[in-house]
Amino acid sequence: MLPKSLCIIDDDREYTEYLGQYMQEQGVAVTRYLDSNDALSAEGVFEHDFYVVDLKLPGIDGLDVIKL
Repeated sequence: MLPKSLCIIDDDREYTEYLGQYMQEQGVAVTRYLDSNDALSAEGVFEHDFYVVDLKLPGIDGLDVIKL
């Protein structure tokens, strides 16, 4: 079963575009962020059903983002 919404936080633009496009084709609403600061300052960032987070992000690292 796929989530209704997915948040991708990763600084690899090619990866986020590929994964995001694939998941959208499967009917999942996708939001992408290239760094943790943009994600954490965005409205509604904590309302997604599933998250894919790069552990080595610029700004706040992925482990700290997950803890939030």
